[in-house]
Amino acid sequence: MGKPNPASRRAALEAQRQAALASRRRGRMIGGLVGALCGLLLAAGLAWWWNVRNQPEPVAVGSQVAVPHASNQGRGITVAKTPTGKPTLVVYEDYQCPWCKVAHDGMGPQIDALVAKGEIGVEVRTLDMLDAGLNNDASLRAATAAACADVDGTHTKYRDTVFANQPQKEGTGYTDQQLRQDFAASAGVKDLTAFQTCYDQRQTHDAVQKVLDAARDADRDTSTPQYWAADEKGELKNQLDLKTLMGQRNPTEEELLTAIKAAA
Repeated sequence: MGKPNPASRRAALEAQRQAALASRRRGRMIGGLVGALCGLLLAAGLAWWWNVRNQPEPVAVGSQVAVPHASNQGRGITVAKTPTGKPTLVVYEDYQCPWCKVAHDGMGPQIDALVAKGEIGVEVRTLDMLDAGLNNDASLRAATAAACADVDGTHTKYRDTVFANQPQKEGTGYTDQQLRQDFAASAGVKDLTAFQTCYDQRQTHDAVQKVLDAARDADRDTSTPQYWAADEKGELKNQLDLKTLMGQRNPTEEELLTAIKAAA
C-alpha cells in the first residue's frame, strides 16, 4: 500500500474544519432564532398581562332612569330646543378628545350666544370611541356622569366642567373622584346624593349606550369632533368644516351662524 498523499490529507483536514465551522454557525443561527422567538413570546405575554391588568373592573348596572332631555330617538341630549324654522347644531364629541376641547372652548361662547338669541338649537351626541385606543373607560364614564347631570338638570354646566378639567396628557382619563364628586361640586349639581347613586349604579347606561349604538349604526365616520347642521328633528344635513371655520382664529357669532345656515 502506498503512503498517503500529504495534499489529500491536508484537503481532508480542511474539509473537516470547514464542516465543523459550518456546524457551529448553524448552531449559533438556530440559537439566535430560538432566542428571538422566546423574546417575542415573552414580549407578547407581557403585553397581554399588562393589557389584562389595566382593564377596568366591570361595574354592576342598576335600575335605569330616564334622561329628561334625550333627543329624538335617543340619539343625543338636547342642550337647547330648536326654535321653529331654525337649524339645529349637532355636536359629536368625546370627553377625552383634545380637539373636542379646542372646539368646545373656541366656539362654546358663540354657540351659547346664538342659542340665547333664538337662532339655533343644539344637540350633543357623546361618544366613547377613544376608550379602546387609550385602554381605559374614561370617555364612557364621563358620558354616563354627564347624562346623570342631565337628570339633575345641570348637564350644560357639568359638560363645561369636564372639558375645563380635561387632562393635558391624552389617555390620563378621569378618576371616579373627579366625575362623581369634584366635577359635580364645581358644576353645582343640586342633589349630590342622587347624582352619585346614578353614577355609581350606572343608571344612565341604557341612554348612553343608545347614543353610541345610533352613531355606530349610522355607518359613518365616528371620529370626533364633528359639528353638523340638522333640521328640527335632528336629521343631519351637512357637516361644518372645522378646519376652515377655526383655521386661523375662532369664528365670530355671525361667521358661525352663516356656516350653520349654509350647511343646513
